[in-house]
Amino acid sequence: MSSSNEVPEREELAQRICAVKDGRERAFLAATYLTAGRINEVVQCRSRLKQHTVMNGEGELELEEFYDYTRTPGIRPNDIEWKVHDGKEVMVITLLNQKNRVHRTKELPIMVALERQLVEAVRVIADAQKDKDAPMFPFSYVTGWKIARRCLDMHPHFLRHCRLTHLSNPPYRYDHVRLMKFAGWTSTQQADRYIHTRWSDFV
Repeated sequence: MSSSNEVPEREELAQRICAVKDGRERAFLAATYLTAGRINEVVQCRSRLKQHTVMNGEGELELEEFYDYTRTPGIRPNDIEWKVHDGKEVMVITLLNQKNRVHRTKELPIMVALERQLVEAVRVIADAQKDKDAPMFPFSYVTGWKIARRCLDMHPHFLRHCRLTHLSNPPYRYDHVRLMKFAGWTSTQQADRYIHTRWSDFV
């Protein structure tokens, strides 16, 4: 957890993330927060070097090596889509769901107008990357953990906790079902930790 267990305000946390100097580290922290992702869903963790046979220009067979990222966690530029819904721009990130055996992926909508600075941090790295199928954050779980500790003085999982807390409050105010789907849980029971009945819910 962070050195303080208090969840910072949404705007304060966004400012702290945007103040990170390294662009890829800034994008990693922004993506981890915005998706409420588990760290091994956001970073590459590992890839596999594979070989296959291809025909060259002279009609001869030759062995070609390539990295296969298809079965490894990590956000790729091709996992990010830009949509417009009810006149509002939305960034949709498709993320592997590591803890849910039924729903293996989740499509997470990020409202650009509410999270513009953090969205831009992610967009810059995604747009600049030439290989759109390669992971945007090609480093290990441990490296991701160290980045979060060094830059924000918090555990990456605390970023997830912050995001889910913010989603359960204005301006989002997710209910149990929406929070469950965003977090990738299998039931709404865990949402009870974040959602509390307010007096305004009855008027």
